[in-house]
This record gives sequence, structure tokens and C-alpha cells, in this order.
Amino acid sequence: MERFIRFYKTALDHIIALNRSGFNIQEVYAKILLTKILTPYPTSYVDLQSPFGAGISVLVYNYNGDVYASDESRMLAEMNDTTFRFGNVHQDRYESIYNSAAFSKYMAAACNESLPGCAECALQGYCGADPVFHHAVQGDLYGHRPTSPFCFKNMEIIKHLLRLIDSGDRDTLRMFFAWVRNMGLSDIREETPACA
Repeated sequence: MERFIRFYKTALDHIIALNRSGFNIQEVYAKILLTKILTPYPTSYVDLQSPFGAGISVLVYNYNGDVYASDESRMLAEMNDTTFRFGNVHQDRYESIYNSAAFSKYMAAACNESLPGCAECALQGYCGADPVFHHAVQGDLYGHRPTSPFCFKNMEIIKHLLRLIDSGDRDTLRMFFAWVRNMGLSDIREETPACA
């Protein structure tokens, strides 16, 4: 993950330079995080929602009718791990899927506001919980935040974006607001926007 973060920061610097030269391009993950940081508006990206959006905002139906929280949890089932199987559309009613023991267990780990390591984190509002990832990688729905690649990646990227915002570089801030608004840098007024 350290190598990825180094690459990500270099790539983001390159994307920022491209925007400064007049080529409008956005880094989508940064845009999602910047929307959460710079505006009061939510995003539809389920990995950075709390409660975790998979299973709430979206369900995945497999070819046999089994219902899962996400495509990642459906893929785990293909490897014989049905932890996130909530039911089957051919056998279960909507209510029983959402009242299943698997769904209840999943939801207990889906809110970062109540997770150890997340509840007291200053970056919590910009992040998510992702119990599917933590189960797959760490063997526990709750995860161990100090050693979680999910947490490390998000914390490093969020802190990097906050440093760029705090740097006082007006063009970078204007570009970030352009991304959040789906505009090009040339479409944003010269003065630094007060809010999105």
C-alpha cells in the first residue's frame, strides 16, 4: 500500500499539472473525497458511506438468485465464503432478506461512527467502514484499523488532499472546486470559491 500511495501522489501531481496546462481531466477518487471535504453533499460511492452503502443502497443478485451485499461479497461466495449471503430471491421475501442474521451481523460492522479506531478518527466523516473488505482481507467484519490497508489508503489520500487544500495554492483549490462541480478549471472564476 505504501508503493500505491507514492504512485497515487505522483499521478495526482501529474493530473494537477495537466489541468494547469489547460487539459481538463479529473481523478475520480479524489473528486469523490473532495466532494465530501469541500461540500455538504453526499456521494453515491458506497465504499465511503457510513453506514456502508453496499447492502443498503445496492444489493447484488447472483445467477442462482442468491442476494449479496456487493459484487465483492458475491465473489467471496464463489470461493465458498457465503458470509454476506442475505437470502435468495426465489425463496425469501424482501423483509426476510433484510431481517436475516447475515444482514444484521453485517450491519453491526457497517457504521464507522461506532467502530474502534474510526469512532475517534478526525477523518471519519470522509471515510467508510467496508466490512466486506475487512472480512476478506483481515478475517473480521470489523477489521483492525491500525493494520487495515483500506484505512491506510483512505487516510493517506485524505491527508494529502487536505495538505493540498491548506497549501494556499489558489489554482489547485479552484481546480478542486471545478472537479466537484464537473467543470474545467477555465470555467471557475479567478477568485477562490468560498463554497461549492
